[in-house]
Amino acid sequence: MGMYIKKGEPLCVSSGMYESYIREGPYVALRDFEFNDVIEEFKSRTPVPDEEYLLLFNFHEYLVAKRYLEKTPCRVIHLGEFGRFDLREKFDTDA
Repeated sequence: MGMYIKKGEPLCVSSGMYESYIREGPYVALRDFEFNDVIEEFKSRTPVPDEEYLLLFNFHEYLVAKRYLEKTPCRVIHLGEFGRFDLREKFDTDA
């Protein structure tokens, strides 16, 4: 059993680790789908490079292009760092 996504569900997509960590989103699911099935669909339609992990960088764009997900606006509130409150706000307008 894989990862089932339900229509209307909010989610973010992340990959990598340490300095190569990437988080994309937030998105909202436009339809029900099985995540593993969409990964296999993506891999079958895309030329697989020698290093398969390179596919990760375009996968979120594929999800949007094929209408599985839609990017949605989101407010980002930064509380601060080093134990001090330094409240800042950014509104994500990339949607």
